[in-house]
Amino acid sequence: ATAGAVTVIMTAAGAGTTASIVAGTVVIAISSALLLRADHHQLDSFAILVLAELAISVVITLVSSDPRFVLARPAVYTAIAGVYMFTTLRGKPFMMQITRPIAAGGDPVRADAFDRAWSASARFRTAERGMTISLGIVLLAEAVLRVVTVYSQPEHAVLKASLFSQLPAIGLLALWFIVARFAFVPAASKEVDLLMPPA
Repeated sequence: ATAGAVTVIMTAAGAGTTASIVAGTVVIAISSALLLRADHHQLDSFAILVLAELAISVVITLVSSDPRFVLARPAVYTAIAGVYMFTTLRGKPFMMQITRPIAAGGDPVRADAFDRAWSASARFRTAERGMTISLGIVLLAEAVLRVVTVYSQPEHAVLKASLFSQLPAIGLLALWFIVARFAFVPAASKEVDLLMPPA
């Protein structure tokens, strides 16, 4: 959404289409670098993947003549991220890696209970896998909807296409967050609580 806002502002200020979209891409790159700064080694490969795709997208932006193609290019790395979610199911799911620091809250005892829950609780494993699988589905769906949304607009309507292309991501991620927060997270948290030592 921020990248779309930057694109709109640049266009309104009189910048060219390519320059506006490059500016939006740079914003994505900076924010991704901050969010994916690998505090945990298992996230390094995903962070590098995202940043590499963003760098490639800038190159695509500079060589493409169709602004719709440029606006649709995030669908490529969103789709790859979606596929990546499924590859993590072979070991500990992506969402387990992400939620561990949040679930532990700086408490080493709870962090240990969180780690033990993976081998001790089938319900915990189901919740973590469910969050990861559903996020993968959301990312793949967003990639498809982004392309459809962008190409439903004429080539000259880059401003409208830029705004509309953000809507699927916002809607799908909001829905996923609600489901994860009220379905998967409580189930996983309960299993961790059961493994905590008596007070």
